[in-house]
Amino acid sequence: MSDFGGLRAELATRGTACTYSRALASGGTIDGEQVVADLHALLDAADIARPVVLVGHSAGGMFVQLYARVHPDDVLGVLAMNPVPPWGPWQTEAFAVMTEEERAAETAYFSGDNGESIDYATTSEQLDQAPGPPELPFHLVISDGTQCEGSDICQRVSQVAESIMQNVAESWPRGEFEVVSASHDIFRDDLQTVLDAVDRILADG
Repeated sequence: MSDFGGLRAELATRGTACTYSRALASGGTIDGEQVVADLHALLDAADIARPVVLVGHSAGGMFVQLYARVHPDDVLGVLAMNPVPPWGPWQTEAFAVMTEEERAAETAYFSGDNGESIDYATTSEQLDQAPGPPELPFHLVISDGTQCEGSDICQRVSQVAESIMQNVAESWPRGEFEVVSASHDIFRDDLQTVLDAVDRILADG
């Protein structure tokens, strides 16, 4: 994944650093359990030593949470950057500041009508049903309103999103939460924050 080339190069100075491209849905949608199973099989096939530090962005930020809860022995710690929010709280809290049309579009998006055909609603249910967050370092970093420039709906839901994500971080026994001034792509705009979080995980794991 070339988007993460700069981050991977920096992480490679700390140990083995791997990136991978998720398999795309072949008809229908794809959910978190499928992604986790694929990643687990890939780590086995590549003979990657574990435990590993999982770093996920956006959709990946949701998937790394599920992976760590399903395979905690594989994981030293988790960094989630601007993860997709859990559907239940999002539907309850963010919908309150959306129009009816926006709610319909958001429902379709979370159900798989998005660029990767990812079913975030089902993945959220899988997270709810998974074992609880394990006792390992978990860092959740989100962008502030900087990422909302030019987007009215983003500005309206920004505070709601921050509250929801803080609750997610606090649900982990060793969770940490941080808000940074950056676009959605934190790893581009504030690489040092990402590296600092990984270093704390490596030190604490």
